[in-house]
Amino acid sequence: MASTILQNEWILNFKLWPAEYSGNEDFRDSAVQALVQALEKTLMEAEVNPTLVEDEWAVLKSYIYKSKTSLVSRLSWQQINQSYGERCASFLHLVDLLLSIPASSADAERGFSQVKLIKTDWRSRLTDDHLTDLMVVQLQTECWQL
Repeated sequence: MASTILQNEWILNFKLWPAEYSGNEDFRDSAVQALVQALEKTLMEAEVNPTLVEDEWAVLKSYIYKSKTSLVSRLSWQQINQSYGERCASFLHLVDLLLSIPASSADAERGFSQVKLIKTDWRSRLTDDHLTDLMVVQLQTECWQL
């Protein structure tokens, strides 16, 4: 699933979109379909109808290319959300989901490093609740480096 998402999330980059689009080409439809299939469960949990996402993708493309207000490569998803948020809400939920994926795992790795520092051989009998409490204190303090 992760590789499918990474392979197809380039649809978010407006610089990779064509300058002009007639509406007849299969422009990124397969990428959106693959993303919807990969994230179908998550979309449904967020009460987003996956079939609407693909339909709204076609509508959004036509709106963007018919507007001619600015170059497509200069658009941002914030502008699109403000202009078409009500008409293409389901597709924009997919975009928000993709944009919320962290770029790295540094935060998770930092958390595991803190667990390693807190749960030493001397503290091997810590319960999960106590370990969680110590982790919260450790990660929430300004100077959390030991």
